[in-house]
Amino acid sequence: MALSAAQLELFERDGALVIDTPLTPAELDAAEAAFDKLSALAKTPEFSDDKKKRWAVTPMSPVAYTAPVYDQTFIDFIGHPFFETVTQQVLRSQKVVLFECGPIERGHTPASTDPAEPEPTEQEQWESGMHLDVQLTRSGFEATPRREMLAIWVWLTDVPVERGAMRVLKGSHRSIMDHWEETLGPVRSASLPRVHGLRPHRPGAEWVEEQEYIPELESVPFHQQVPTPMVARRGQAQVFTQACLHAAARNTAADGVSRKAFIMSWLPVGVPGGAEPNRIAGLRAVYPEVRKRMRPGREHLIMDEKAMQEALFVSTYEDKWPETFMPRL
Repeated sequence: MALSAAQLELFERDGALVIDTPLTPAELDAAEAAFDKLSALAKTPEFSDDKKKRWAVTPMSPVAYTAPVYDQTFIDFIGHPFFETVTQQVLRSQKVVLFECGPIERGHTPASTDPAEPEPTEQEQWESGMHLDVQLTRSGFEATPRREMLAIWVWLTDVPVERGAMRVLKGSHRSIMDHWEETLGPVRSASLPRVHGLRPHRPGAEWVEEQEYIPELESVPFHQQVPTPMVARRGQAQVFTQACLHAAARNTAADGVSRKAFIMSWLPVGVPGGAEPNRIAGLRAVYPEVRKRMRPGREHLIMDEKAMQEALFVSTYEDKWPETFMPRL
């Protein structure tokens, strides 16, 4: 198997770990070349807003819009059996499918030379950026199959701390999932997992009436805790639940190299997942072509239209659940 029992225990406890992959230097070189091609394509005048809307798979960066339809190397990459095996183990399901996929880049950010706007500290970056992307309950996380959207990021460059290694508050998913378990009734819980970005409310932050939030659940407030930079070597993968608090960090590496990754999120077959309408529409536009271009024997990783109807449901930010909003005190 791809992951050991000890690694699976770490995922349960911490919510995130970095693993080795069997990717060869030649495979990584080909993947990075595909990444660079897609990145360049996304910046061309021909890549219009209409195409972005039509081919949107994730809203994370313009690069992500292009991958599933414009590059066969990327399609072969996401179909690698290793990622399926890891996902089967973590999600406790022999049948898994890709929910979303794409490349994502964090470019170099020059250090500030303006005394009036000093460089934010590591903790300031954490305080302003900490969030989760997916809502889960504890019972859903511990179910078989796991009611989860598993994230795997495969690094195409070395990711030391200074190149914007993702900051993760290990173990935070557990208290947060317990909160949703206690707060959300059965009707709400049936609509999880869902992509739904949430963050703790920070003291001193600008107040927004009925702000959606995660309450403070631990003895030390989330914004005062120190996250772990998930450093990695080229070719390693970060496996994590997007239900734990995490944050981006500035890429200030002296060599100016971008941080590059191919990212994937996965669902077990039989576990529906929710997302905003534009993301689901993007999948429906892209995945028929991706499925046709998967290598023989790997097509099952990409949902067809019938599977998408069964596996995906619309979840919007306009459907305001009172349990996730902070009343004025």
